[in-house]
Amino acid sequence: MHSLSFDFHHEYSKADVAIWLDVSIGTVAPSVQFRAKIDTGADFCIFQRQYGELIGLDIESGLPKRFETATGSFDTYGHAILIEACSVRLETTAYFAKDLTFSKNVLGLIGWIDRLRLGLEHHSCALYLNRL
Repeated sequence: MHSLSFDFHHEYSKADVAIWLDVSIGTVAPSVQFRAKIDTGADFCIFQRQYGELIGLDIESGLPKRFETATGSFDTYGHAILIEACSVRLETTAYFAKDLTFSKNVLGLIGWIDRLRLGLEHHSCALYLNRL
């Protein structure tokens, strides 16, 4: 038998279909708050351009990266930021959309999920996590 322990417990609503978390990002300290979806199918953390601008980033000065999806493609720029969700603060690289109309905010595998121990009991709408 295996046993895991977690520092944080978050209850979410099945009515939302996705698992949404309150997220704060910044460059020196997290300062801008919004909601982001946990997306195990997303390779990286990708956020709306406006949130990067609100923390003072010059979006186009970041590392350019084009993402291809089943429904199309989009351009982003990567920046080193601090991200906090569920009382866990991490330094990571996140990508901010080039297009102002991009409306998704996702916490992806590289840069967020890969730095956590994550447990999920979907039937109970319970998310458990702690930093590795």
